[in-house]
Amino acid sequence: MSQYDQGDNGLDIGMTTGGRFFSIGDGVVTVVELNTGQGLPGTNYRVQMEHTATLGSEYHFEIDGTVFDQDQRDNVFVAVGDNVSVGQHIANFLSQDDDAHVHFGIYQLGEAGVVRCPVDYFSPEVATQLENLYDDLVNVEKRSSQPDLCPESSP
Repeated sequence: MSQYDQGDNGLDIGMTTGGRFFSIGDGVVTVVELNTGQGLPGTNYRVQMEHTATLGSEYHFEIDGTVFDQDQRDNVFVAVGDNVSVGQHIANFLSQDDDAHVHFGIYQLGEAGVVRCPVDYFSPEVATQLENLYDDLVNVEKRSSQPDLCPESSP
């Protein structure tokens, strides 16, 4: 278990194979893990970074299917210890299933279990727009019983 896997808050971003992910800020890669899901081969992979002395981020690629380890390695473009720049292409998304997604979170370093909703770091206007988009999606697809994008967040 990595140092950030202590909370459940964050954004789930629905994806299809080929989606590209970029660093949200300058920082250092602290974790690159393959096969992170329930012991099944090739089910998930993740990249974690520290951006400041107090903030880190995680992209947890939840692929809902099997993708070979080598394919995962070929689509993660950073390694532990790499310095990354804001906007740097860090990974591609691979998937075998329509329900696959990327769980994105921002973490308060040094405070075990403190996970922040990424929406909390956007302006109030953008946070409200994201919440409205989420509400529209939930109302149309009925895919979640969670009433807010991030339950602990208040845009």
